[in-house]
Amino acid sequence: MKGRILTKAISLLFGGALAVVPAAAMAQEGCDVAIQLTGKRNWIIDCNMVKEDGDTLQVNRKGRGSSSKTGIVLTQVVSGTCRYTVPRGGELTIRINTGEELDCPFDVTGEECMVRIAAGTEGEFAFGEKA
Repeated sequence: MKGRILTKAISLLFGGALAVVPAAAMAQEGCDVAIQLTGKRNWIIDCNMVKEDGDTLQVNRKGRGSSSKTGIVLTQVVSGTCRYTVPRGGELTIRINTGEELDCPFDVTGEECMVRIAAGTEGEFAFGEKA
């Protein structure tokens, strides 16, 4: 009798634990991310994006001259971190479109996820899954 109770307890314990592991190990679902970069002078942005399969991609963009426009577009992104440098006399505007899946990393009051970076500024921002 004690053996059956012990076996049942072990079965419940490990059965419950095994049911929890797959849920915890499930990968996050990624989304499409589009970052539009416009500015002038020699600004730089370096980003590390984590994809839903766990791979990390490094993406770098540079601005040149009096007016430059470029972007970063990736699919299945779960999170990202970007560092930027804007020289004196330069400017950089960053617009991020992630749909509604990821939080906007900037303090915005409207619906557009956008920030204007001041000349002579270095910094970073990060975005990820909404809480």
